[in-house]
Amino acid sequence: MKLILVYLTIFNVPRVAAQDFVNLDFNSPDLSGSLVALEPGSARTPYLGSASELLRGWTVYGDGVPLRNIAFQPGSGDLYNPLTLTFTRLPSSSPVNYGIYIESTPPRIIDLTFHQRGQIPLNASSLSFVSGGLMEMRVDGNLIYTSNPNVTGFPDVDISRFAGQVVDLDFHVLLLPGAGASYFFDVIGFSQVPEPSTWALFGVGAVFLAAASLRRYRN
Repeated sequence: MKLILVYLTIFNVPRVAAQDFVNLDFNSPDLSGSLVALEPGSARTPYLGSASELLRGWTVYGDGVPLRNIAFQPGSGDLYNPLTLTFTRLPSSSPVNYGIYIESTPPRIIDLTFHQRGQIPLNASSLSFVSGGLMEMRVDGNLIYTSNPNVTGFPDVDISRFAGQVVDLDFHVLLLPGAGASYFFDVIGFSQVPEPSTWALFGVGAVFLAAASLRRYRN
């Protein structure tokens, strides 16, 4: 009986269910919900939609409160405060891409934080994002990186120590005094270290190419 109790005590431990990040790069919005034209009659109008659908997987906090609605711009046109999910093109990522344009400026300056909880891939080495302004990246509340506000950068942030863990990922927009924030933001995704089997495959390929080159040289 004691052995059974010991077994139950050791092995019947609650486990945290692992979950992948959803829509990490903003490229998979749910467009099936209601979208209300903000400029009726204009071919370039943005729309107002549900934040939980347009930014599926993410929770965006404005002044500490989850935003219920945000703007969506499917093409080129007007952008709305405090942020707009917009269709754009980024040469450093996919040819077609969605990203966020942050427009938290006077007279409506809002403190913004993008939050999602998920599992970092087991062999992840870094997480890349695009930022044209001042932004903090935090993992489980720990400050990991602060972007350069003077240039649009593509930081590749080392997150290898969190690989395989379920974490809280936050991007916090830092406001400039009296000016707020106005810039583009996008998450590119995780970079992964090749698994041992992949390295082995590379090695086999290298040996094969070397042997082929030597045979061609002898002939």
